[in-house]
Amino acid sequence: MEAEVDKKVDRKKERHYDFIVIDNGSGYVKAGFSGEDAPRVVLPSLVYKTPPSEPGRPTITRLSNELDLNDPPEDLEFPIQRGTIQDTEASWESMRYIWEHIITEDLQTDPSNANVLVTDSIFNTRDNKLKIAQIFFDRIGVRSLGIMPAEVLSLFSTGRTLGIVVDSGDGITSVVPVFEGFALTHALKKLDLAGSDLTKFIQTRLETEISPSQLEFARKIKENMLVVPNNMNQALEGPDLIKENQTLYELPGGRIISVDKETRLKAAEALFDPKILGSEEPSISDLVKESLLKCDDDLREDMASSIVLSGGTSMIPGLQERLELELKAKMRDYSGEIAVHSDSFRKHAAWIGGSMLSSFSTYCDYMVIEKSTWETEGIVKPSLIHKYTF
Repeated sequence: MEAEVDKKVDRKKERHYDFIVIDNGSGYVKAGFSGEDAPRVVLPSLVYKTPPSEPGRPTITRLSNELDLNDPPEDLEFPIQRGTIQDTEASWESMRYIWEHIITEDLQTDPSNANVLVTDSIFNTRDNKLKIAQIFFDRIGVRSLGIMPAEVLSLFSTGRTLGIVVDSGDGITSVVPVFEGFALTHALKKLDLAGSDLTKFIQTRLETEISPSQLEFARKIKENMLVVPNNMNQALEGPDLIKENQTLYELPGGRIISVDKETRLKAAEALFDPKILGSEEPSISDLVKESLLKCDDDLREDMASSIVLSGGTSMIPGLQERLELELKAKMRDYSGEIAVHSDSFRKHAAWIGGSMLSSFSTYCDYMVIEKSTWETEGIVKPSLIHKYTF
């Protein structure tokens, strides 16, 4: 009997292998190996396809690291919009190219030996997940695949399995309550307003200096000059929240422009007042409040004290303090603790959570589809997606 037990343990040890973790975002794709502290690869989620020079010649596809994004070519393709891979042949082919290039070129791994954990938005459909699996198994040829919600992994990166994730990236801001590692789908909230909208707002305000094709400059301004004030009116009338030399931006050619205070404040304020961007969407604090109120009474206290920020747009200084301040003001009748947490690594929280989870010896036993299972004759592939994805 002891020998049989030892064999079972050995087999499980044999199945515990390193994973390639790929986090798919509207703005960036991040990739690296399980157990590591940070992604090795961070690429803008775009491709550029050059039409064939002659009939019969293949289309040449280039990734962002082969392009000058300060002076980008026209007709760039952005396959991920608002957190979701667009359901077009061109978008899926672009993502296949990105994923395969990351595995084979950037991470120097033979696909047949690659075990992949890929993130997906909690709002994506099961059909979308099935398409992801088909590409990884049937086109790229990986050894095994796991698909996990990015928001759940973001919470996991902080060591929690219970809390509310407020994830604001490039294309979407989502509010996802999580209990014991599972998203509470009845309380999910989504805001189609995030970093790319702030970037476009800045470019429009500075259109005499920055053209629509130069969004990269506006993005850098967004990442380095914005501050969320506790009170917008007071901030507009009072002293600047950043030093004067921090308001200057150098354009190519050495020309320096000054980014006015109103532009910087309004861009950040749009998360709390979407009307600034002409949107009728609710504010980020309204979404969190609505999500909290949809949680069961016996969970609300733990949820309210464990609100976790993640995503690149959550890096804007002052966001944590303002969100906590507004939630306390909007939930005056609530007697429990309201606390918003923001770890320094939150920009890559989903990737880090995936790196941590896939390094556990039990991960590949319960949450991964093996290629041999995928290729089993007569297997109903949608049922595999239902069983192994969250």
